[in-house]
Amino acid sequence: MTDDPWTDAEILMALDLRDHDGLSYAAVGRYLGRTRNSVLSMLRRVDRDTDRTDLSPHLNGSLPRGWWA
Repeated sequence: MTDDPWTDAEILMALDLRDHDGLSYAAVGRYLGRTRNSVLSMLRRVDRDTDRTDLSPHLNGSLPRGWWA
């Protein structure tokens, strides 16, 4: 497991795995080489700091999965 700072790409991948693939925090952590608690903490901060209404134009499927890669 790594304790390196999260990269933007890792955060986006974690969101994608959780929101589109329905993976648990533990499964996302295994995929990214992070602990469950690390994933949980990061995604809670992202959810808290993100106003979902600001993203609504992008939540309609206009961006393909993995657009950041």
